[in-house]
Amino acid sequence: NPVYVSIAVIWQAHMLDLLGKHSDAVPRYERVAAMGLNDDEIHHDELGIVYKPSPYAKQRIDAPFSRVENLYED
Repeated sequence: NPVYVSIAVIWQAHMLDLLGKHSDAVPRYERVAAMGLNDDEIHHDELGIVYKPSPYAKQRIDAPFSRVENLYED
């Protein structure tokens, strides 16, 4: 299923971004951007992330994924 593939590839790219390897992440974002998945909305409710795979991947080519500090008190 192309949507599941796009999710996996985006998360690979996210992990590379978090490791400071954005140049290695870019080809993965480009792969998803080229898939043309503009209609399916992906929800990662536990992380507060919602996106459409291809448009989101295009954004991440120039703006690496970054960690957001957890502001909730334990």
